[in-house]
Amino acid sequence: MKPFIRVFALGILTATILLSITYFLESNKNTVSEELSTDEMITAIENQGYFVTDEDPTSITEENETIDNESEQEEVTENETEEETVTDTYTLTIESGMTIAEVSNYLVAANIIDSQEAFINYLTDNDYGTSIQIGEFELNSEMSNEEIANTITNQN
Repeated sequence: MKPFIRVFALGILTATILLSITYFLESNKNTVSEELSTDEMITAIENQGYFVTDEDPTSITEENETIDNESEQEEVTENETEEETVTDTYTLTIESGMTIAEVSNYLVAANIIDSQEAFINYLTDNDYGTSIQIGEFELNSEMSNEEIANTITNQN
């Protein structure tokens, strides 16, 4: 019985040594990584659908607030001078893999919604974020966030 236990212990010791050597050799290969230049990183990030800018994020927010305030003043002036409002229509095409942020970006660019953040918050607060359907949707600037959400989730 004693020789059997000694052989078994020697086998376990040998296996442990081999596994340790393999682990340390393989982990050294994985730690060596390829360093990318700044331009290569920017290209890789843009290829994944992100937007890269050199501007300070706080200055962008301040610029947007300034633009929003100017837009509000222009709207008040337009409303005082004109009684009629022009309704912008837009055909929104939602493709597979699009995020809520991408959808709201298109809607802001088409002047269908005023605030991207408000629209995203409405979708997430009311659990519409995972129900958005793929396809083309006719939207206009007089639709509320609720109407737009119901349209793009086919809950009409």
